[in-house]
Amino acid sequence: HNTMKKTLLIAALASATMMMAQELPAPSPAAELEQRVGLTDIKVNYSRPQMKGRTIFGDLVPYGEVWRTGANKVTSIEFSTDVMFNKIPVSAGKYSLITIPGKDTWTIILNRETEMWGVGDYDKAKDVLRTNVKPVALSQAVKTFTIEFENLSDAGAHLAIKWENTAVAVPLTVEVDQQAEINIAKAIEEDGGNWRVHRNAASYYVNKGKGFDKALTHINKALELNNDNWYSHWVKAEILHGLKRNDEARKAGEAAIAMGEAEAAKDGKTFTYGPGLKAEMAAW
Repeated sequence: HNTMKKTLLIAALASATMMMAQELPAPSPAAELEQRVGLTDIKVNYSRPQMKGRTIFGDLVPYGEVWRTGANKVTSIEFSTDVMFNKIPVSAGKYSLITIPGKDTWTIILNRETEMWGVGDYDKAKDVLRTNVKPVALSQAVKTFTIEFENLSDAGAHLAIKWENTAVAVPLTVEVDQQAEINIAKAIEEDGGNWRVHRNAASYYVNKGKGFDKALTHINKALELNNDNWYSHWVKAEILHGLKRNDEARKAGEAAIAMGEAEAAKDGKTFTYGPGLKAEMAAW
């Protein structure tokens, strides 16, 4: 009877031990990459295999064959808004990112099926797009498979895939202006009595380098609500310069610097932005 109890106890302990998660280092660790481009959030989930002295492209990863673009589960990419992927429109959503590496051309594929382990169940009928890009040779080997975003701007970025001595970059563009205008209008509707809302709008146009007429209306409103902020006066100077009204721009810029200097002096500090602003004005 006791022997039976002991046997059952040992069996129970063994199964409990087997059920415990076995945390071991993965040869191709999982990575998650998040990047905001304009007003779009892009998320990439992928695994990062190592070179380990192996020849990768044309050998471990054969040319002309569908590749999971990493290791383990197929790589996925998710867009929070519609985007242009190498000039092809793609709807907001999550896709698997599959590639066909080639010596002279890579085919980049976005596919609807995101839960595949590898590409054994890859179904071409579920492709959302296929597009070709030229690979570029790298002078220094990338030993760990890498996906990253490069050349970021308000309206786009390059999705770069790198391993061994090869890189491919896919240009992505996002629609940002229309959404920004909607957001400005919404902020003014909800909080129009806040001077910062108007200055933020003015700064947006300054950063874009266009829409200076709209920017002037916004900065004048901000200054009407609060005239005591040196940076608001500086934004007005930049707008006047953008409108080619340089004499007025210099006056507004000098007023902004004087205000900043007075504020800093009150706290027994120096106005650290001063030299940079003066240098910028010298070019007007």
